[in-house]
Amino acid sequence: MKKVAVIVYGVTRGQADKTAPAFKKVFLEELKKHFEVKTFLHCFSVKKMRVCQRGVPPLTGPQARATINIENLDDWKLFSPDKYLCEPQEEFEKSFDYDSYINGHKDAFANGYITVKHYLNGLNSLKKSFSLSLAEKFDCYLILRLDLLYQNNDGIMDGINFLLSYYIDHPLEKYLPHIFVPKWNSGGGTNDRMALAEFKEAQIYCNRIDDYAKIADRKGKGHPHSLHSEKMLKKLLNVHKIKEKYFTAYGARIRADGSTVYN
Repeated sequence: MKKVAVIVYGVTRGQADKTAPAFKKVFLEELKKHFEVKTFLHCFSVKKMRVCQRGVPPLTGPQARATINIENLDDWKLFSPDKYLCEPQEEFEKSFDYDSYINGHKDAFANGYITVKHYLNGLNSLKKSFSLSLAEKFDCYLILRLDLLYQNNDGIMDGINFLLSYYIDHPLEKYLPHIFVPKWNSGGGTNDRMALAEFKEAQIYCNRIDDYAKIADRKGKGHPHSLHSEKMLKKLLNVHKIKEKYFTAYGARIRADGSTVYN
């Protein structure tokens, strides 16, 4: 039986009682009908989160709607991972050198680099989650965020079948590396909320924190979007000559106050 690794990462925002059941219903139940599946999870625990209007600087200003106390720091356990690591985000932030990554580039989201720093946190979590899977070999990797309320798995099975069998069934075609990403909301680049790939492409995707500074410098410090997450991912895939294909599986962003954002 083919093996699929599910890589989940980020923060739960205290909403895993909603997101974990949806994750299991939408993805795990279907995958386990066809494959041997293991889930690997890294998360940062956060005691307080601010629910804000995005794109209005600074996030600490009066337009911030509320500060939410996260009551259950262990709600990530509801995802039932096979292997996991959870760390306090506050401790990580004390030791991580954000300046070496920002390095004079413009603030792509105009909010005091808050969004950029959150993105760097997420990339660190992603790399750590992927590293948990490296003791085993898998045929395919499904990469998902912890803070999305998943609605459907449309196109995921077709994507897996393509990755596992297309070039076997078409031996005369020149092999091209592929990665499947959501078709919706590319942000002018490549949607970075979910992905599906074989090992080599998953490794590049999940370890892209290692290429972060180089990709930003390719655009240049004077470029307004050199630290823009979706545009950086598009550039990374182009550099590695990875061809994008698409699925329409969807997850809504869920905030610490339980509200959902459908975009």
